Amino acid sequence: MFERFYRIIGNKTTGSGLGLSIVAQIVKLHHGEIKFRTPASGQGTEFLIIFPK
Repeated sequence: MFERFYRIIGNKTTGSGLGLSIVAQIVKLHHGEIKFRTPASGQGTEFLIIFPK
């Protein structure tokens, strides 16, 4: 999911597949953490980004 140009096969959403890869690199540079989960509704994905103080 965090690889460059990652796209889900058959997904009709537009985009280059770079967004999460860029976010992951920024978080890594700042020694942060990314967590994700599928919400109770079963639709979409929720992301939580945590940076150290």
